[in-house]
Amino acid sequence: AAHAALMDCADLLTQPAAESWLLAPPSKNRSRPADWRCAHWVPLPGTGTSTQAGLLLLDTDASREGQAASPVLRVLATHAAGVLALARRSEQIEQYNANVLRESESRLNLTEHTAGAGSWSLQLSTRKVVHSDEFATILGLSDHEQVKDLESMVQRYTPEWRSGIRQRLERCAQNGESFDEEIQVLVDGGNPKWVRTVGTAVRRADGEIARIQGAIQDISAQKQAQQDTLRLAMRLTTTLASITEAFVTLDRQCCFTYLNQESERLLQKTTADLLGMEVWHDFSPGLAQRLKDQLTRSLHTNRRVELEDFFPTLGKWLEVRAYPFAEGLAVYFRDVTERRRSQEQLMLLETSVSRLNDIVVIAETGAASDDQE
Repeated sequence: AAHAALMDCADLLTQPAAESWLLAPPSKNRSRPADWRCAHWVPLPGTGTSTQAGLLLLDTDASREGQAASPVLRVLATHAAGVLALARRSEQIEQYNANVLRESESRLNLTEHTAGAGSWSLQLSTRKVVHSDEFATILGLSDHEQVKDLESMVQRYTPEWRSGIRQRLERCAQNGESFDEEIQVLVDGGNPKWVRTVGTAVRRADGEIARIQGAIQDISAQKQAQQDTLRLAMRLTTTLASITEAFVTLDRQCCFTYLNQESERLLQKTTADLLGMEVWHDFSPGLAQRLKDQLTRSLHTNRRVELEDFFPTLGKWLEVRAYPFAEGLAVYFRDVTERRRSQEQLMLLETSVSRLNDIVVIAETGAASDDQE
């Protein structure tokens, strides 16, 4: 009936010229109570919109047609305007919050995609899971596929990890124990993928744990790089161990970082004894200074150096060749004691022969003098 009355007043409401008017008689197509004789229109004070708003009151007393609206109606109109303004403000705030939420979700999705990480949340009361788009992407889910509950989430991990991740989730739910694990999940085709899984408890104001929130990060590339590095290190270790000469590596402070078996035998120390020690730490002061000067010069000039010296603690002559590289020095030791002995014997023989020749010359000179006499 009120709608019918408003339709009767439609023409007047388009451009109201007065605050009240008589209603037109009911038409055949519209029905309204016969005792509604007069309508009072009270414009609402500024409502912050270009559309005219007002308070329409249907009256049974036609004699009040044309009379000014009572103060009560005006106060009521003012309150109505306040309610409308508050409703409009609430609507604007709601729209603003919705826009902020959409922007935040967009930034979060971009951040997660860039970091290769997806977020998830487990509501403990319902055991339901909600997650981000990147979470689904990491697990290889289809466009409309979702992980909806705890058991579905656990089943996404490889069989050998399911019991472990279930236990970690339960401990987090019961005791608030956070977790950070590197484990494998199953993607399309049943292929495993390495992910980092983290989770932490979220508590209510009363301290009770309400949910667990966490994230997974795709670390398959890092794991592959680690495996490649390990294989390379094993090959390098095998290669270095096969070197027949004594070979060591030093860092830029000339401390041992690697020794092969031959260097352990030659230096008469094990890797455990020497690792992290300066190469000259157990030598005599003079030898230590000469060795330090040569190795430091090699590091500073980035050029190879060679020296040959007697090592009293070893009782041997050693040839030392050092080659600089980015992390320090590669150093070869070679026992040249036998060569030095041979050289010394040869020098002694040459000295003896030289002295013998001097004696022969002196004898020949003496014989010539006797002949002249």
